[in-house]
Amino acid sequence: MVPCVIFEDEHLLAVNKPAGWNTHAPSPYAGEGIYEWLKHRDPRWATLAIIHRLDKETSGILVFGKTPLANKSLTEQFAARCVHKKYLLLTDRAVPEKEFTAKSTLLRVGEKYASRLGGEIAETVFTPATAELKTQNSKLKTVAASPLTGRTHQIRVHAAESGFPILGDTLYGGTAAARVFLHAAKIEFTHPATGQPVTFCAPASFVGDEVTSLKLDEEKLVSPHVGYYTLRSAAIEPETTNTFRIIHGASDGWPGWFVEKLGDFLLSQAEAPLNAKQSEELARLAKQFSSRGAYHKTLSRQVRRSTTAEASPQLVLGEAAPERFEILENGVRYEMSFSEGYSVGLFLDQRDNRRNSLR
Repeated sequence: MVPCVIFEDEHLLAVNKPAGWNTHAPSPYAGEGIYEWLKHRDPRWATLAIIHRLDKETSGILVFGKTPLANKSLTEQFAARCVHKKYLLLTDRAVPEKEFTAKSTLLRVGEKYASRLGGEIAETVFTPATAELKTQNSKLKTVAASPLTGRTHQIRVHAAESGFPILGDTLYGGTAAARVFLHAAKIEFTHPATGQPVTFCAPASFVGDEVTSLKLDEEKLVSPHVGYYTLRSAAIEPETTNTFRIIHGASDGWPGWFVEKLGDFLLSQAEAPLNAKQSEELARLAKQFSSRGAYHKTLSRQVRRSTTAEASPQLVLGEAAPERFEILENGVRYEMSFSEGYSVGLFLDQRDNRRNSLR
């Protein structure tokens, strides 16, 4: 099963969407959202229907309909406010000591929303949580948020206007961080076919079960380069694939630098030798992925003038790879080599196309 999928039956598909991934493509030429990615991945998901949405910056539970019955039932339940949702947020500001309800009318103002006359009614119940994370530089608190309506940016606006903007939500005055620390942790509704109550839960990566413990270190909290772990781990099945790109250049905060995991080894690529920050990050990645060694390949337009040895990736960390070694992708084993010149033998951005050709 795809790691982000937490439930599936004939009528429903529930996933744990990572932060940084749109619910659906925001425009015809934008990259895939999780909805398009699922639809294109497997024939049984080709008719998925979007019932509700999460902001790109928000992680957590998304439920898709698979049948007309499910689509109709869930749409009616959302409209009648019979679907109950619980979010968890992290903030570094003071929070109220007691539960309270924020209610206002929201109106779009430029690129964000605000409480203004003439807008749509939005209502959110906030409950301070008991867990805290104390570090040298901050004292972070968790708050549970239960939206009674489903307006865009509702929780983010109400949290900010109540004095505790969400950590990482700079659009609404939050302290800059690796991500917007808002997570859809629970959803409850009536199953469209059985009529029985259904509850789906997805613990936040920054909050333990039932908000009893917080496990997040300061480095991961503020690092701008954490996103590549979360999105890749949501889409890649470790039992069938141990080969994928970890750093996609500027989109992961490292312009001009690319790092790939090829089985037990890492391959770094850039137009220049590794600088000090890249070397430090590569060493951290090698430790993170328990890699045996790491190589660096200098990208050159004059590759045809180079010898095989000059064009081949060079060992920069750990032990040397064998002359031939195997990697696993979509359950298929491939033979690779770091000693045969510029190309190591596989373009990882074609992984989905190769998977589709195996059907």
